[in-house]
Amino acid sequence: MNGYQKRVIHDILVPKILYQDTYYSLKQKYGKYWVENWPEDTDPQKHVFEDIGIATWLKLLWKDDKEKTKFIDIGCGNGLLTNLLTKEGFKGYGIDISKRKVWDIYDKDVKLEESFISPQTQTFEDGSWLIGNHPDEMTLWIPLMAAKSGYNTKFILIPCCFFELTGGKFTGKGYNIKKLGRYHCYLEKVRKLMEDCGYVVEEERLRIPSTKNVALVGRKRSFREDDEETHNQIKKRIKLYIDEVEASGEFKLRTPDNEKQRQLLAKRLARKAH
Repeated sequence: MNGYQKRVIHDILVPKILYQDTYYSLKQKYGKYWVENWPEDTDPQKHVFEDIGIATWLKLLWKDDKEKTKFIDIGCGNGLLTNLLTKEGFKGYGIDISKRKVWDIYDKDVKLEESFISPQTQTFEDGSWLIGNHPDEMTLWIPLMAAKSGYNTKFILIPCCFFELTGGKFTGKGYNIKKLGRYHCYLEKVRKLMEDCGYVVEEERLRIPSTKNVALVGRKRSFREDDEETHNQIKKRIKLYIDEVEASGEFKLRTPDNEKQRQLLAKRLARKAH
């Protein structure tokens, strides 16, 4: 009556009722166990239920193509999302620069890799879904890696921390941060990169306990597979992005936890030696 309009629209890609019913089922199935058996220092009340919410949404997003869906959870962290998707019958694996304690608790069918990704050259199997659930420095690289991997490669991004392609922090240069805020400006940067890589940008506000709950989906291409001219233009854009990063000499990723421990031990031994 007063002309109120919702500022945020949920349930665009996945129906609300179906999501709520499925989330309740998965929460009953996994929630209590993982909250009670969480070995990490992080808060299980947040991480467990947030990942159950994301797994619920992905399960419904992929429900019509479950048998063909293959995922790679990039920067999988504690690996819980990979574990949940595997247990719900999806094929895929998680990859992270550092192993977590909880990895040893998962069943053997849950595939997790402690490995370094070189995003300038990394590609994955065409047709895979790349998952970027708060992937930090990998956020802007995931659309590039997907586009390089093949026409049918798709991805889902849930941006959290704000990193440039160089691995440095997002400065907001060229964006109206004072008016829009850093988060919304960064989302705009991600959307632009997705479009440059030839993807149609789809967006969903996830029902998860996080203020950083925007999911950006690249599952449709903005050009036909046989459109060689557009495909070549996109390849040139991708090369330009990568060349600019390499020319800056600033590209860096965080040091793996095991390497940090090795460096710390080396410093301690050096102090004792003196």
